[in-house]
Amino acid sequence: MKSISSHASAIALLGALGIMLPGHAHAADSTDTGKTTSADTKPIKIKKVTKEYEKLIAAERNIPSVVNSVPQDSIKHASNSSSIYSLLNETPSVNEYQQNIGPNTPVLVVRGVRMSQLAQTLDGVPLQDILYGGQGSFLSFNVGNVITHGELDSINIYPGVAPPSREGFATVGGTIAYTTRKPTRKPYAEFATKIGSFGTNELSTDLNTGSMGSGPDAARALLYYAHTSSDGYIQHTPSTYDNFMLSALKPYDEGMSQLSAVMLASRGRSVVQTAPTPTAWLQEYGQLYNPPASDTFSEQINKYYAMILGDRTYINPHLMFKGDIFDIYRTGYFNSWTNPKYITLSYPYQVNFQAPYFGYGPMGPGTGIYNPNHFTYNPAAVFGTAQAGEAAVVGNNANNTFGLKGSTLLLLPHNAIKLGLMGVRERGWGSQYVYGNLQMPQINGYNSLGDNSAYDLRSVYSGYLQDKITLMNGKLHIEPGYTYSGVNTVAYQPWSIYDATGTAPAVKLDSWYTVGTPYLGVAYDLRKDLIAYASYGKGARYSPVNDLVQGITGQGVAPAPEIVNMYEAGIRYDTPRAYVNFDAYLQEQKDMFSFYINYTTGAAQYENVGKERMQGAELSGAYKLTPAVELTANTSYTDAHYVNGFWALMTPFEGQYGYAFAGDHVPFVPAWTGNLGIKYDKNGTYVKLSTHYTGRMHYVYTLGPNETRTYQGIGLADATVSSPNTFGGFWIFDLKASQKLPVHMSYLKQIKLTLNIDNLFDKQYYTHYYNIYKEYDFAAVGTPYDAAYPGMPRYISLGLSAKFS
Repeated sequence: MKSISSHASAIALLGALGIMLPGHAHAADSTDTGKTTSADTKPIKIKKVTKEYEKLIAAERNIPSVVNSVPQDSIKHASNSSSIYSLLNETPSVNEYQQNIGPNTPVLVVRGVRMSQLAQTLDGVPLQDILYGGQGSFLSFNVGNVITHGELDSINIYPGVAPPSREGFATVGGTIAYTTRKPTRKPYAEFATKIGSFGTNELSTDLNTGSMGSGPDAARALLYYAHTSSDGYIQHTPSTYDNFMLSALKPYDEGMSQLSAVMLASRGRSVVQTAPTPTAWLQEYGQLYNPPASDTFSEQINKYYAMILGDRTYINPHLMFKGDIFDIYRTGYFNSWTNPKYITLSYPYQVNFQAPYFGYGPMGPGTGIYNPNHFTYNPAAVFGTAQAGEAAVVGNNANNTFGLKGSTLLLLPHNAIKLGLMGVRERGWGSQYVYGNLQMPQINGYNSLGDNSAYDLRSVYSGYLQDKITLMNGKLHIEPGYTYSGVNTVAYQPWSIYDATGTAPAVKLDSWYTVGTPYLGVAYDLRKDLIAYASYGKGARYSPVNDLVQGITGQGVAPAPEIVNMYEAGIRYDTPRAYVNFDAYLQEQKDMFSFYINYTTGAAQYENVGKERMQGAELSGAYKLTPAVELTANTSYTDAHYVNGFWALMTPFEGQYGYAFAGDHVPFVPAWTGNLGIKYDKNGTYVKLSTHYTGRMHYVYTLGPNETRTYQGIGLADATVSSPNTFGGFWIFDLKASQKLPVHMSYLKQIKLTLNIDNLFDKQYYTHYYNIYKEYDFAAVGTPYDAAYPGMPRYISLGLSAKFS
């Protein structure tokens, strides 16, 4: 069958090259009469270009790397409890979970590599945070996103290292490529509503202009808006989301080229959990228990704006150009409060990690955290005790990403040569304030732990050269490539809360690193429908910008980039009825970022010493029983270990750091994952029953305060480490269904009913689990206990939409 991955990647390639298929360009009949006139010029040109496009699509079937795709029907029929990340669970080697309904605090691992180490692209431009990776710094931009699944057309995942033209910026584990929906030539308007469990409601609107004019060069536009609100399946965690998209296309040159514009605006607001719930509470008060706002409260309010302007130009049958200008702006607000009665040495549980006292201990005059010019707040004097005066924190942050990206494709008889260039600049700034409650003054120089006078800046310059060489009558495909990147990072820190004299000068730290990353892939057609392939690739990820910030003993040079060397081999079978892919891989990461910081003193150190090894195998397939019935399945095995010992972030969410012992398993990486589904799709009736398996995985625990071992002269007491014990091993079943009802009433053309049941059999499970000590004044205290995030129980949503045309 035309495989999901090969078809999706072929279309993605054509879009990336700026190519409009001739049929899509409304080309005239190009029947060859044996004569050439001026009127025949355009059809002849299209006919020639069509042959080149067909070669390109055929070449995509021979891609020498693994590419996994989320089926388009899964995107189209996604539950409104899902997010753009939860959809990735349908592909091999992925473990994703989120804290609540919708795009809410997602945690993602691909082949054992966490989100901050992955690249993300949207219509080919970088989507991840350039300064930090992933969604941004810790507890930033975890609610909402630039784009939602209602605005998506496709999702491709390139695990490991992809060819340069598909590789995103700064990754040691893979690239997730999202593309937005585009307007169609036929006009329509669609209005939809969904109601779901846990007080979830959604309203959405699609307005598509269709072709505004005649001929293949007519412009068209699509407007999308959605509003979602939910009480959340976790108690006391309400959320609201708003998403807007305007997508416009203006073809030219008889539809062979086009200008495009995508504008996105979204807002996410949610109460979030900043600490897993003690399992003792879950057993006593119920699986979905969360302390009320009178005990603890944390909230994020985030806004996202993005604009992508593109030009895809057909120059001649051998040369095409694609260029984009993009601008992404994010603003975030975070606030958190903990009832002081829980900020005590004797209370056994960590109700909230974010009360400043837990990490910093006493602040103000006479302590190590005081600055007579910038931080003069005295918590104990204002609220009676330091604990009460350090119960609340408010943070504001923002960043702006601007960039240019362009590529040219040269088509020769046996080569497809591509040259690409990109320049990106991201600036980030923010402020943070501490007080005894959330009705706090936010005064720079008084209770500010940091203010907007500090900033971070990263400039990226990157270029690649890639070729695809076809030999032996089209059977052998060799794809070499090379990317060279230079990254300049600046962190400006005008003052420090650890400067008790107020005399330390401002610090401006500056680093510059360049990295070359080669790629080589080979594919061979054993026969027309059976392809063997292998590839090697090197990837690099640049350090989070906060690794450049100087504490008392911090260094002034950021760690060098993390490096991965990936080796991959597989075989792919692809026919009109069946598709099978098997691959095995080895990913060796070195120079991994290692850091230690003591928040009570500001002492910090950063270096490149970590090593990890990920290896495994993946099997996926699809089979059409009939034209309307299709079976899909995949499974994957991942073995992820630390090769040496080093200070490390120990959880995918990066909320806990500790020590990685050589030979230990990388936590929260399932040994096995799998998916199985059956789908019926015919005459407006759609039904899909699927199940997802998350295998056993190692969790983390905290070494006790009496631990005597040390590393680099620093004690390992209180460090978070990988546990030899595991949790997980559960199946979750989902049901998706829809029925289109044709209506012949003036402009009303169709009514559609939808049904989604997530976790069909109401399985109780944990998505995250660990054993920890309570943190108090930056020290482990009390008795260790188990805590967890529960998975979503059965979720049911019903939808109704009306389409006008």
